[in-house]
Amino acid sequence: MINRKYIAERVVGFAYPAFVVLSPTLPYYGEIEKAVKELGLKPEGDIATAAEIVDKVLSDIAEKMPKVCGDGYKLYKGEDGFWYFQAPGQEPEKITINIATWWESYVYHCGAMRYLGEELKKLGFDSKVSCTHARKLRDSKDWRYMHWHIYTYRRRISEDLLRMWFIDGMYWTYSSAALPIQIREQLKKMGDTLQPEIDKAIEELSKAKTLDELIAKEREVVKLVLKQSVVVAYVNPLISVIVSKRAHDVVTGWASMMNNPWISRLSKTTSGELRVGFYSSQMNLLTALNPRLAMHTVARATLMWPVVDVAVFPNPYTGELAPLRVAWSVERAKLSEKALFYDPYSYKWITVKDAIAKKLLNATRIEGERVVKIVYNYYLGKWHHGRDIKLSDVLLWLTWALDWRYNATEKEPWYFTDRGEHPMAPEPKALKCIYGIEIINKTALALYTSKECVGIEADDLVAEKFVGMINTWGPRTLWPWFPPELMLAIGYLKINGGPVTGRQYILRGTETENTKILDLLESKSVEDLKAALEKIASGEYEPPFVKAVEELVKAYPFIGSLDVKEGAKKLIDFANKYGHLLVSQGPFILSEFKPDRIVYTRFADYEKARSYESLVNLLRASTIELVEAKPVKPMIVAGEKGEISVVLNEKIVFPEEEAGVKPAEKAYVIARILKGGAEIARAIGKKVASGKWSIELPPEVTGKLEPGTYTVEILYGISPEAPLKKVTTTITILPPPTTIVKTATKPVTVTTPVVVTSPGATQIQTQILTKTIVTTKTVEKPVPTTITVTETNYTLAIVLGIVLL
Repeated sequence: MINRKYIAERVVGFAYPAFVVLSPTLPYYGEIEKAVKELGLKPEGDIATAAEIVDKVLSDIAEKMPKVCGDGYKLYKGEDGFWYFQAPGQEPEKITINIATWWESYVYHCGAMRYLGEELKKLGFDSKVSCTHARKLRDSKDWRYMHWHIYTYRRRISEDLLRMWFIDGMYWTYSSAALPIQIREQLKKMGDTLQPEIDKAIEELSKAKTLDELIAKEREVVKLVLKQSVVVAYVNPLISVIVSKRAHDVVTGWASMMNNPWISRLSKTTSGELRVGFYSSQMNLLTALNPRLAMHTVARATLMWPVVDVAVFPNPYTGELAPLRVAWSVERAKLSEKALFYDPYSYKWITVKDAIAKKLLNATRIEGERVVKIVYNYYLGKWHHGRDIKLSDVLLWLTWALDWRYNATEKEPWYFTDRGEHPMAPEPKALKCIYGIEIINKTALALYTSKECVGIEADDLVAEKFVGMINTWGPRTLWPWFPPELMLAIGYLKINGGPVTGRQYILRGTETENTKILDLLESKSVEDLKAALEKIASGEYEPPFVKAVEELVKAYPFIGSLDVKEGAKKLIDFANKYGHLLVSQGPFILSEFKPDRIVYTRFADYEKARSYESLVNLLRASTIELVEAKPVKPMIVAGEKGEISVVLNEKIVFPEEEAGVKPAEKAYVIARILKGGAEIARAIGKKVASGKWSIELPPEVTGKLEPGTYTVEILYGISPEAPLKKVTTTITILPPPTTIVKTATKPVTVTTPVVVTSPGATQIQTQILTKTIVTTKTVEKPVPTTITVTETNYTLAIVLGIVLL
C-alpha cells in the first residue's frame, strides 16, 4: 500500500511521480523484468509484507472503531479472508476497491489493473475493474462514500514541452474546475482545506519565468494533491532529441512538428545512422498496433512514421498538401452511368446505372449536388515483404473496406458486428460518399463524389478526404497502409478467432480473459495471424469480395493480378524473420523492438516508389517575407481607383544547401477592407514584377465606401492554401468631388437701336442699356489628410521533435 503522506513529503526528482502497475501479460514483460533485476530491485511486490501491514492497520482501526464511531460499527476479517464493514442495522459489506481505468486501446492499463485487482484479493480486499473511459465512472460517483476507489489515467505532456502544456495539464487535472461536482461538495462537507491551496498553487504556475521555476512550482502542486488523496495520476512526458552529430535536413516545420513523415525520409548524417534519444514511460511505447488503432496516439505515430507512407501530408514549411504517394486533380463532372459501384449484397462491382436501378444510389439527391471527379495517380512501389504494390491492391483494399462497412450484421458470414472497429470508422464520409469509380490505367483511377456529401468546399481537401489523414490519423479508403492479405488474415481472426491460441480478437475496446486486442507486434497475435495466412495461401479462406476484385482483374488486366496467396506466404516468412507483422510500404522496416531500443532498417526497394531526390524536390520549400506594404496614394477619393503596393522576398529554407533570400516569384496576396472588425470588401493582388505585387481597389469598390478611415488587412503567403501572414494599414476614403460656384459681375455695354415715335416729329435716338452677365467656374478642392501603416510582427516558434530511428 502507498503511504501518500510520505511520498508527498519526501518526493524528489522530476515533477511527476508515476504509479505504474505492470502485468506479467504485458508484451516484453521479460525484458522489463530483466532490467529491473539488473538494478538490484524486485520486479514484483512483496505480498506477504503488504498483507502484514494491511492486517496490522485494519486490526488497529477495528479495535478503535467502537470508541470513535459508537456501538454497532464493526470492521473484521471474515473466514473467507476478506475484510468486512458493518454499520448498525445493515448487513456486512465486503470492502471492495473499484478500479476505473482506460480501455486497452490507449495503453496497457486494463490488463495491468485486472492484475492489480487479483493482487488486492490476496490482501483481503475484493475488487471491481471497469475498463472503459474512466472519466464517465469518475463523474458519476461520490468517491468518498463507502468504497475505496482507484482511478488511473494519463496526462501526456506534449513532446515540445511548451509551458502551456504544463500549466493546462495541471489545471485540468487538479483544479476545482476539473473535479466533478460530487467531489467538490464532498470536500466541503469534510472541511477540506487543501483544495483552495491547490487552486492557488496552480494559479502561481503562470507566473513562472523559467522552466526550472515552473517545475519547482508544479512539484508543490503535486505534493498538495498527494496529501489530499483524491486522484492518483501519472503523467508521461515525451522528450525527443537527435543525438547524432552533424545531422542535416531535419525537417520539423511549424505546420507538422514532431508528428510528420519527413524526418525519417530526408534527414542525413555522415554515418548513415540517425540516433534519437526518446524519453517516455514504457507504456507509451508498448501500446497495441493494428489498422484500427493506427496512429491515433502520439506513441503509435512515433513508432509507425518510419514504416508507413501516408498518401499525402502537409509541406511542413508552407502548409500545402504534398503528394507523398498519391497525386490528384479535381474537376466538376456529371456522375457517369458507366462508372463502377460496389454492390455489397451480390459481392460484385456493377455500373452506376445498375446501382441506381437497385436503389443503392439516390440519383435524385446526387443530381442536386455539385459532383466532382477526382483523378488519383499513384506512386506504387513495393511492400516490405517483397511483393509489388499494384492497382489491384488498392481496389481490394477499397472493396474490403466497403464490404466491411455495409455487411456489419450477424446474418452476414463475413461480418464485423462493431462498425466502430472499422479502420475508416472515424471518417465514415470517406466510405458513404463514394458514388462511383473509374479505372484509368495501371497507376490511376478516378472517384466521383460531391462537396455536399463530404461537407468540404476546397478541391484539394475533398481529394484528401479519401487518401490522406489530416483530420483522422488512420488509413483511408483509396491508399492502403497494409497489404490486403494481412487485412484478410485480420478479418479471419475477427470472425473465427485465433487458430493457435483460441483467443477472440477485437481491434479496439475492452479486453476480457479470452478477448484480446489484436497487436501486430505481439507474439501470440502473430502466431494466430500466421495460421490465418496459411489458410489464405492454400485458398481455404477466400471471402467473396476477393472474387469481386478478381473479376475486375479479368476486365482490366493492366491493373495487375491479385497476388494475395503468394503474398500470404511472403508475410509468413517476414514474421519468421522479424517476429512481428507491422508490414507496410514506407522507407524503413522495424527490425528490432524492445522497451529500451528500437531499430529501423532501410527498405532497399523504397526507391522504386520515391527516390530521395524526388522527395527533396517535393518538399523544396520557401517562406514569404514582407519587405514593404503601402498605399500608392495617401488618399483615395470615393469612386476612384486605389492601389496598394506590396514588396515580398522569398526565403529558401529547404534544402539547406540552397538557403538564401531573393525577390519572390510566387506568392498569394489579398487585401481585406475592414470596418469595426468586419470585412466589407476584398481584392486579390497581381504580380507586376519580380518581388512586387499590386492590389487594385477598383472604383466600384471605393465608390461604395462612406467617407472615413478604414483598416486594410493585407494577407500574404506562398499560396492561398497555406496559412497566411498579415500586415495592417489604414486608408481614408474622401467624399466625391464637391461643386463650388464662384460668381463674378462685369458690366457689359450693349448698343440697341430704339425707335421712338412721337406725334408730329420723326427722330431716331440711340439708348445705352447695361446688362449684368454672371459666369461660373467649378473648382475641385482636395481635403488634406494623413495615412499611417502599422505592421504586425508575429513570432514563429519552430518546435523540433524527432521520431525514433
